[in-house]
Amino acid sequence: KGNTFINYAGISLDYIFDDTLLKIGNLSPAGGCIVSSPTVMSDLTGPILFVIPAWNFKKEIIEKIKTLRNNLEDEYLVYYPVLERDLISNS
Repeated sequence: KGNTFINYAGISLDYIFDDTLLKIGNLSPAGGCIVSSPTVMSDLTGPILFVIPAWNFKKEIIEKIKTLRNNLEDEYLVYYPVLERDLISNS
């Protein structure tokens, strides 16, 4: 569902993160990016907008990101069931 949404929306991504070992290092069908391990995000500086297509796991994904990154300026975009741009969850 995430790849379909990203392709349909024409979203250009810098990174795609996934925990699945079989996906890491492979080209994603969405965004034309190589899938990276989430541990890579801890090395990235500055605020990041995370597009979360797995809306049904939003809470768990955001919690994991926050354990890997300590950046209160990060934002989270969730497209379903309603479009959300979340700044509040950083507290």
